[in-house]
Amino acid sequence: MKIILIGFMGSGKSAVGRPLAQALGLALIESDELVLRKSNRSSINEIFKKDGEARFRELEIAAAKTLRHTANAVIATGGGAVMNQIILSYLKNEPKTVIIYLAAAFATLRRRLRGDQKRPLWADTRQARILYQLREPLYRHYADITVNRDKT
Repeated sequence: MKIILIGFMGSGKSAVGRPLAQALGLALIESDELVLRKSNRSSINEIFKKDGEARFRELEIAAAKTLRHTANAVIATGGGAVMNQIILSYLKNEPKTVIIYLAAAFATLRRRLRGDQKRPLWADTRQARILYQLREPLYRHYADITVNRDKT
């Protein structure tokens, strides 16, 4: 079984992924950690600043490609994974794969991420809202299951 968690920044992919993987006896794989290893950078911010968003997206595709035959895992994706169909096709390559969208209203995400300096695409709240509006229908499109995270 492979469970893929998708959702916007602050939706709780890592926070939900840990206990879910543990409860099911599965490995937890954070795609952003794979991206960092492939980049030889110390943070996602550093990749964006020194290499640019395009390079980050290339690394994200490479990370997804390495996960295409992974089974028995919960994979917490980056918030932008749904922007590239190649990433989702690599991740959903195996049978018995379920994609779970952790949905939250933008106001909830803004409250959770107030003061966050680690997410380069969150720095401009107006731009983040535009990204949210662009990605939200894609999360719904790819999801097999949607879980509302506004109350948690």
